[in-house]
Amino acid sequence: MIESLGRLTVSQFVELICGDTGVLTPKHEVVAPAKLREAVRGIIFEYNAIAHGASMKSHVASAGRLAKARAGLFLFSVCRSFAKMDEYGRVKEILEACGADVSRMDERRVDAEITSRMERAKRCIAESQPAQDIADADSLRIRSGFDAQTAALMAHFRFQIDPDTMKASCYARLVARHDREVRAQIEAMKKK
Repeated sequence: MIESLGRLTVSQFVELICGDTGVLTPKHEVVAPAKLREAVRGIIFEYNAIAHGASMKSHVASAGRLAKARAGLFLFSVCRSFAKMDEYGRVKEILEACGADVSRMDERRVDAEITSRMERAKRCIAESQPAQDIADADSLRIRSGFDAQTAALMAHFRFQIDPDTMKASCYARLVARHDREVRAQIEAMKKK
């Protein structure tokens, strides 16, 4: 199974982004879906780290918020279970560890606090998580975006890019270099 960006061509990477995970596995290799998802995430992360290094901080922060929200949702689900078993002492310990002032909370207020925190976590997950289904329209938009980006790179660097032979990691480096050079040109124009 392919697990790194450097082993994919640009065309294969675009297919992967459009949802075709078959580009990662040889014809008769069977791979666990969880391992396949992890490889896809890793390859996309690798591309973004190379091509869009500066914006990766934002992506990492967003991923951190999503992980925190998922952990919170699990934790407060456990709290809800404890509350149903009348284990409010344990629930208060957990809420206190999460920063809540539980000294004056009765059971009704504890239940409301659990519900409130669960809803906040659910909202954060819904806002942070990209849609799981990639529609045909999205695939067309993605392909069109890569075509436009490739055209801009070819015009800027004045050479042809063959997406069927160029490695995706090399392409990502060209994107990063193009972005740096365009930003430098814009800054130079502002100084005039």
